[in-house]
Amino acid sequence: MHFLTKLLVVFAAVLSLLLSGLVIMHSLNVSRIEADYHQEVARRQASDAALSAQNAQGASESTRRAEEINNLNSLIASLTSEKNRLEQLNTQLTSDKTQAVLSRDSVLAQIGQLGETVKTQQKLIDSYRDEVTGLRKNELRYKEQQLQTDERLSDLTSQNEVLTQNIRALREQLEEAKQAIQSASSGGTAALSRLTGKSAEPFMFTGSRLDGKVENVRADDATGTQLVQINLGSTDGIRENMKLFAVRNNEFVANLIVVQTDLKVAFAKVDTLGRSVSVQSGDVATTQLKQ
Repeated sequence: MHFLTKLLVVFAAVLSLLLSGLVIMHSLNVSRIEADYHQEVARRQASDAALSAQNAQGASESTRRAEEINNLNSLIASLTSEKNRLEQLNTQLTSDKTQAVLSRDSVLAQIGQLGETVKTQQKLIDSYRDEVTGLRKNELRYKEQQLQTDERLSDLTSQNEVLTQNIRALREQLEEAKQAIQSASSGGTAALSRLTGKSAEPFMFTGSRLDGKVENVRADDATGTQLVQINLGSTDGIRENMKLFAVRNNEFVANLIVVQTDLKVAFAKVDTLGRSVSVQSGDVATTQLKQ
């Protein structure tokens, strides 16, 4: 064999040994590199998960911070508005205080003037009080005199009424006596009627003129004639069988013949004298017709 060939064979064998070592080294490096790769991938995934969690936490924290910032901005705006309102209120209160001080000074001045006025008015009041006291004493004396006068007048009025009633009674007795005399002169029937308490003919009232009112009108169930109630009675001198006159608008309507009397009222039958008339409530009942 040629030397060069041998050298090449030896060199090839050495290269084979080196290649085998390199192959072995490569295999070992590949396994270690794969293990490192997988480990690095796992660490990278863990890092990515941690980073995602941190990002989520950061986003939540950012949102919370943004809300806090908004709340703080709203609070700042509210506090700024309240500050402006308080400044305006302070300005208004300062102005009011100035006005109040001026008003107080004015009131104090007025109080001083009123004090002098009160003193003057007190003097006037004392003078008026003395005058009123004197007037009241005079008024009391006058009232006492007036009461005494009223009592005296009442006594005199009572006496006058008694005398008036006596005079009316005497006049009625006189009228009845005249009627009795006339009846006695005209026949026994009239005298008998007088003895029984009723005149055969109605008689006229001889006293001063009396005016009353017709208060009620009704028909007599027995005779069908009108019966009226007037507001004059025995205390006014009205007696049974006395003739009154019904007047309306100052015009004669009918005669009223008293059939029953009471203290304050009397009842009378209506004598129309054959005319087609009727008495109404509100007509005047008088003892004398106006001439």
